[in-house]
Amino acid sequence: MNNKWQFVFLLLIVLMGMSTLKVSYILTFKFYQLIIPILFIIFLLDDLLNRKLNIKIISFLFISSILLSLISLNSTYEKIGEIKFIIKYIVLFPASFYIGYKFIEKLNIQNIVRSYEIFAIIHLSIAILFLYYPIEFLYHRRGSLPSFQGTFWEPSGLGMALGLALLIIISLRYEFKLVPKKPLLYFSFIIAIVIAIIYAKTKAFWFATSLSLVFIIFDKIFSIIIKYKYLEISKNFKLPFILKLKLKYIIAIIIISSITIALANSLMENPFISKEIIKEKLETERGLAFIKAIELLENSKFIGGYGWGFIEAYFSNRNLGIVGLGEGVSMIFNSYLNEWITVGIIGLMFHLILLKIAYSKKHLFTMLIPLYLFFLANVHPLLGSEVYYFTLGLSYGLKKFY
Repeated sequence: MNNKWQFVFLLLIVLMGMSTLKVSYILTFKFYQLIIPILFIIFLLDDLLNRKLNIKIISFLFISSILLSLISLNSTYEKIGEIKFIIKYIVLFPASFYIGYKFIEKLNIQNIVRSYEIFAIIHLSIAILFLYYPIEFLYHRRGSLPSFQGTFWEPSGLGMALGLALLIIISLRYEFKLVPKKPLLYFSFIIAIVIAIIYAKTKAFWFATSLSLVFIIFDKIFSIIIKYKYLEISKNFKLPFILKLKLKYIIAIIIISSITIALANSLMENPFISKEIIKEKLETERGLAFIKAIELLENSKFIGGYGWGFIEAYFSNRNLGIVGLGEGVSMIFNSYLNEWITVGIIGLMFHLILLKIAYSKKHLFTMLIPLYLFFLANVHPLLGSEVYYFTLGLSYGLKKFY
């Protein structure tokens, strides 16, 4: 039974990385978006038959999604592709979260780790292959730009997917003491993933990972102070995982990562971080987009609620000179700011509560992964992807079942 679910789990996460595989009938769906509702119905029926349906989380997910959809539909502003968002929020996002939660119950930790390792090998191999022999229906051409992106829409997609897999693999192997049989070969595998992330020039991954680790360090220091200075803790008291984690390991990871990034950046012909790139981002991309986003919130008295699809309609009809916004782009770079603009403060609160539900200090995974996704979503439209909700579901499942 475990092997069957591991295959399904692996198939799903691999297909989630193949954003170019689509089916068009009235609306366009990606392959994995057809699998998610089927899996959700299977898990739902299984839970109903065995009387273990998590009615609280299902109610929260679906009632919130319906409420946000009503807020969007109530907006009279021009919108493009609103129905796409409604389908995602009412069907795909809640289902993604729930099946992520249920997979933790169906699989053991070793199977999950092995699945993400195979996922990394598959997508890394495809990216190398496509660099020389791109397969048309699986590859998104980006003009004359050099691409190391595999089946992802752009290189950063590959980098963030491999980065997420890397964090999941390391956090679970470390905490559950899953020692690889061939350490040297395994270390080479990890280095290959890191090199691929660097080569994909995924700045968002390093940004989110660094902030997550810094947050964990400060939380650990604060927790230790509270534990030893202000609380009387009995001998039988179970410490949260974060207090058990040795501070020197976290600091070592940050130092090694920082040196690796700095060396890689200085040795590259086209560095992914430079003064020119930062200036361009601030003046013509994210900086200018942020200013316009705040103006939209000011015009709504910081209530928001312009509706899903408003972002694409608004920036398509105005020549504002913002790189990366306009026709075909339905979200701005900051996911939470995007939700605030489109479905108001309620939409923002829904996503922050969802993060809180998935977050826990019980495990390194349940602390690191929600933090990473939170910081990443602040610089990337991550909330438009089923991967975000599925991974938070995994974290919630680990929190509940372990």
